[in-house]
Amino acid sequence: MWFDIRGDLRTAFRMLQRNPGTSLLIVATLALAIGSATVGFTFADLALFRGVPVDDTSKVVSVFASDTRGSNPRARVSAPDLLDYRARSTTLVHLSGMRNGQVPLIRNGQSQTLTVGWATANLFAAMGQHAVAGREFRDGDDVPGARPVAVLSAHYWRDDMAGRQDAIGRTLQIGRELFTVVGVVPPEMEYGNLAEVDVWLPLHLDAAAPRDARNLRLIARLRDGVPFDRAAAETAAIGDALAREYPLTNAGWTARLIPINDVAGGPGFWVVIFLFLFAVALLIAIATANVSNLIMVRAAARARELAVRTAMGARSGRLLRQFFIEGVVLSIAGASLSIGVTWLGLQAIVVWSGDPMFQQLRIDWHELSFVASLALICPLVFSLASARLITRPDLRQVLASQGGRGATATMKGRNALVVAQVALAVVLLTASMLAMKSIRNAFGQPLGMRVDRLITFGMEFNDAIYPDISSARAAAEQVRDALAALPGVARATAVSALPVLGDAGMISVAVDGHTALPGEPTPTAVVTGARADALSTLGVPLIAGQWWVEGTSDSAVITRAAAVRYFDGVERAIGRHVSVQAGPGRLDYLVVGVSGDVANTDRTIAAPPRVWVPMPPATRRMTFVVDGQDPAALTSGIRSVAAATAASVPVENLSTFSAALRRAEASDYVIIGTLGGFAIVALLLATTGLFGVISYSVSQRTAEFGTRMALGASTGAVVGIVARQSLWLLAVGLGLGIAGGVMVGFGIRGMLYGTSPADPATLFGVVTLLTVVSLAATALPAWRASRIDPVIALRTE
Repeated sequence: MWFDIRGDLRTAFRMLQRNPGTSLLIVATLALAIGSATVGFTFADLALFRGVPVDDTSKVVSVFASDTRGSNPRARVSAPDLLDYRARSTTLVHLSGMRNGQVPLIRNGQSQTLTVGWATANLFAAMGQHAVAGREFRDGDDVPGARPVAVLSAHYWRDDMAGRQDAIGRTLQIGRELFTVVGVVPPEMEYGNLAEVDVWLPLHLDAAAPRDARNLRLIARLRDGVPFDRAAAETAAIGDALAREYPLTNAGWTARLIPINDVAGGPGFWVVIFLFLFAVALLIAIATANVSNLIMVRAAARARELAVRTAMGARSGRLLRQFFIEGVVLSIAGASLSIGVTWLGLQAIVVWSGDPMFQQLRIDWHELSFVASLALICPLVFSLASARLITRPDLRQVLASQGGRGATATMKGRNALVVAQVALAVVLLTASMLAMKSIRNAFGQPLGMRVDRLITFGMEFNDAIYPDISSARAAAEQVRDALAALPGVARATAVSALPVLGDAGMISVAVDGHTALPGEPTPTAVVTGARADALSTLGVPLIAGQWWVEGTSDSAVITRAAAVRYFDGVERAIGRHVSVQAGPGRLDYLVVGVSGDVANTDRTIAAPPRVWVPMPPATRRMTFVVDGQDPAALTSGIRSVAAATAASVPVENLSTFSAALRRAEASDYVIIGTLGGFAIVALLLATTGLFGVISYSVSQRTAEFGTRMALGASTGAVVGIVARQSLWLLAVGLGLGIAGGVMVGFGIRGMLYGTSPADPATLFGVVTLLTVVSLAATALPAWRASRIDPVIALRTE
């Protein structure tokens, strides 16, 4: 048998060398299709197989606060609510909380910004993760008064401390406090936004904190033997009980339990993964149909050879094995090259996107196994393409024909494959264009503020360097004044958080004259501290009233959304009062103006109610905003100003606002680009498939066209025959594809924004694109048909 296989391999290489053009086309088709499909598979692999860094994901859940009005079904949870969940739950264990933030690391009197993850001591137990050096947090580390300890992330240990074992026991000054390093977490913890964390610190839960200060992400494990539904019902009941017990802060809120794998990437994440897997399947199907068509053409050209071998006693199984071996050789070559295509695609995504999730895309044994599986499965399909010619040859017809034109009997099969390619390409194009249009619609929503002229950066005047809050505020004012004095700067201001990109969460507000109905949630809004000139610098329009005067502490400006929702209109809001949560108490403000709405981070939802208030006196971290004619040219001057006025305070995330916005949208652009790439590959494969079939049909009908022209047919009539064949295949493929595309559109309607599953413009665009490209693919074969010399064509017969 091994000698037979070696003989088959020699024959396969010899036959491939006889038709190098077709062989190279098949290999290139497979490389492009398998490589593109593997890029899509890598996304799914990251979500489905590598997954979140927890042990036994079936038992790990996330707990969310859920707004019963539906405006925020996955909100974070406050510390007091977490403590109540711990005390009352009988179905969950290791109920832990965490949050991220930035803090100053002090070294030799200089400040360096660290991203810190504050976590309760049982977080690592909930995730099933153990330290790779030293230890993780243990019970008591998060109790107030405990010795301050820190656990390093794998990347910080590797990059900042060179992976040295003596890092355990070292002391870090974070702010004004000294922390002892006790361990290093495994690299598997660097998943999603956890990859941003440099150092983990214990989270002290304050039972007296405001219950509407929802800033913790909760993770827990199901108690052994407890099904998910039972735990979800009990957790929701606890949330409902808290809403009754604390109506001021919890009315209208409940609790929601979600499996940890369903949390990754947000609600639309799995729809995107489905789209990618769907695209992978369609690409492989289109490529297989395309290559099968080429294999059928090769088999038809070899029909005479096959008939002779059959007449001499060769069995069908032997011939099928020969074609299978040839398919394996082609598939291995294409699959090998596809790894390079995949690597290039993933590198482009990693370079384009700064999202930590996408930075983890890589080729490992999962991807290599996927490619190897396709390399073995595809030859089986290719073999079926030529099985009819091998198993049921008409020996008399084939041997009597010239040059192997017994392939005419397989034209229906090739036509069917072309129709399938066109239909599948239409489905993929439709789904991709709907997804891309939805994302484009979301990005097209007005921000409500200026974008093009702004530069932003953050600074924290921490208490380790500025123990007195007045000195911190004075330093911040010096920085702002120096920025305003820079040549080319029109305005400079500061805000507590940058709208659109860095907003804080919604907090409860008390509204003058607004009484919540029973069961209605407490009014909430985004509260942003700002200087009086911030709104004009940001380009937020004033609709009614006026801005407050700098130095005022009891005036506020609200957005149109807040005025309409809580004061029944813009005009009725002026002169009313609104109070916001500030620690254990509230601060009261007089509404002196109404501004335009400013978009949320997620632009698929309506702009939230917002309250602009004077910068709170205790603010140490703020974002500076500079309005300049040439933002890119000002960056070096801004760094110099910051170094000259506050040398010990690091400048964080210095960037033009437009560049920061592009980075925030990078993950969506990756989705657009990837789906667009899939669509282009599908279009290319379908077009080449149609071109191949029409070209082969013209070559097979050379005598017919010569006879027609000898009898007086015009070149236009011959071109029309070729065009009608192409348009017929195209029409059938388009009809089937549009029906399938609409069905897929309804399947992904949950992720669509601003468009319908059967969007006429999208369908028209797909039909027009396929028609134009298909006519272009038909043009060359039709031209060749019109150039046939009747004398030469008839002489060959």
